[in-house]
Amino acid sequence: MTYDINRNASKVIKIYQQESEVDPDSVFSLLENFGIVCIRGLINPVMVNESLKKVQAVVPIGKDMKRPSGGYDLIKDNYRRLLVGTSGGVRPSHPRLYRCLYNPLWCENIFGMHNIFRTMVRVRNKLLGEASDFAMDAVSRGVWTASRIQHYPRGGGFLSPHQDLGASRATKMASLGRTVNLLLLMTQYGVDFYEGGGFVEIDGGKFFVDENFLVGDLVLYDESKIHGVDDIDPFENLDLSSSRGRYAAFVTLFLD
Repeated sequence: MTYDINRNASKVIKIYQQESEVDPDSVFSLLENFGIVCIRGLINPVMVNESLKKVQAVVPIGKDMKRPSGGYDLIKDNYRRLLVGTSGGVRPSHPRLYRCLYNPLWCENIFGMHNIFRTMVRVRNKLLGEASDFAMDAVSRGVWTASRIQHYPRGGGFLSPHQDLGASRATKMASLGRTVNLLLLMTQYGVDFYEGGGFVEIDGGKFFVDENFLVGDLVLYDESKIHGVDDIDPFENLDLSSSRGRYAAFVTLFLD
């Protein structure tokens, strides 16, 4: 079953030219009605593409790490991690295959993403009703911004259906009114990959994020709803040294 909003995705797109125009009440009204909102116009796709090229340049030459038990603080630095299998998540079993490149805002701006991340954080904080710099450059009320880029490689990169339990725990720790988890699309369906992509389960069907939105779009979904990433180009040969595939960026609040 395909959720009807896939045929009318324009209903969930809010276009803003400046951050000051973002209206939390309008955004949350859409979110409550449809379960997903796209904020367009605040992130320049050209800037996204420039940063993407820097990320893709290091994929073939960098080293993927497997974070050891007790190594949580490793991700508070520029750190590259391969998540594969079922271990390492907030659930006992959460299958996935993707590469995560952490780039906290207190670290070197190695991908040229910091201005983009800061815009995302300010939008997130405005939606939360917090100060614009809340948890941006330091820990605030027990949480910090895990700014990062996730790469789902062609040949089967995926993320199994799940809910954002970690983000919900951070929300409770910081006494926030709600969870706001923005993602930024960095690649385009039909150009950078041709099958699979992000989805949110709504009213018994799937809303397909990448098929309906564009590079530079900020996507906000109801974190209580099941979501994930369907296999990226599953019939291509998997090559973890290849930079091809789907990319998205996040500024999720994590527990300190």
